[in-house]
Amino acid sequence: MPQPLSKLYVHLICSTPRWEPLLRPSVRGSRHAYWATGLKNQDCPALKIGGTSDHAHRLFRRSKNLALADGGGESEDQFLEVA
Repeated sequence: MPQPLSKLYVHLICSTPRWEPLLRPSVRGSRHAYWATGLKNQDCPALKIGGTSDHAHRLFRRSKNLALADGGGESEDQFLEVA
């Protein structure tokens, strides 16, 4: 059976509740590594992860094995586990 020859890139931006500065610099590195691992486990390799104290950006390639209806590849609850 033929494989699709497409690549879908996703730029996911999440903010903290009420844009409060909850992502302290001491937490950001481990949080970015956590997100990268979660994306890798879903076969969605992270290309760039970053952000500031009140929001985060994730650029990743969407796995061809995940349906588009499944959303961004991660639960938003994972973002809110920072505080």
